[in-house]
Amino acid sequence: MPASQSDPPTLPALAEEVKDLDSFMLVMNKLTICVNTAISEGKSVSAANKKLINLAMEDIRRSTRNLNTVIASTTPSALGEIKEELLSCVKNEMADFKKDGDCLTSAAILCPSSCFHLWWQDSCD
Repeated sequence: MPASQSDPPTLPALAEEVKDLDSFMLVMNKLTICVNTAISEGKSVSAANKKLINLAMEDIRRSTRNLNTVIASTTPSALGEIKEELLSCVKNEMADFKKDGDCLTSAAILCPSSCFHLWWQDSCD
């Protein structure tokens, strides 16, 4: 907490430090401890501590916005990678089905769908 009424309050962490979920959690932890200490200090909250609490709460709000920005910017690329991987797997499976067409047809007739994949692998290998 500030040493005197005239010293500007300083925060233990800033919203600008939020780069991912881990850094967000660290910033939130530091800021909430700061707020808790400022409230608990003495019999009442001093003007300097009120200012510190207001600054910490504003940084908590900005940190949340920063995390949302980070999540929004990384999600499309992660989804794109998953999509590409799924498409690749489906293409490989379709190529295998085309090669082993007779086996696929008999497997579909003889085996219920819940065990089809495992039975087909064993009988076609």
